[in-house]
Amino acid sequence: MNQVATITPSTSVTHTDFMIPNFERAPSPSIGQLPHIPKALTCISGQIGQGWVITQPLAIQIEKEEDGSYIVCDEIFFVFGVGGTDIDAMLDYETSLTEYYELVADGIRSNPHD
Repeated sequence: MNQVATITPSTSVTHTDFMIPNFERAPSPSIGQLPHIPKALTCISGQIGQGWVITQPLAIQIEKEEDGSYIVCDEIFFVFGVGGTDIDAMLDYETSLTEYYELVADGIRSNPHD
């Protein structure tokens, strides 16, 4: 089975470089249309957070909400991050992803046959 994405601890701590697209809101919709919410898809890989490495590219979605906040999420681990800026949302996503990995790893160590 092909592995889509993995994260592993790293011995060095640096922040990953990622490109955050520039969002622009479309003109106001006419009556009966849903509002346009900008979305962008990108991939991240390399070092994230406090000494973690994404060893294979991981597709993420960055979305700007109507209130101006941002959400970053993926469709592999179903992890998300939120923030007042795109950078804050990305940093929150990285924290959530590493916390998720630690929870899964702890569960495997606690019950390796489950």
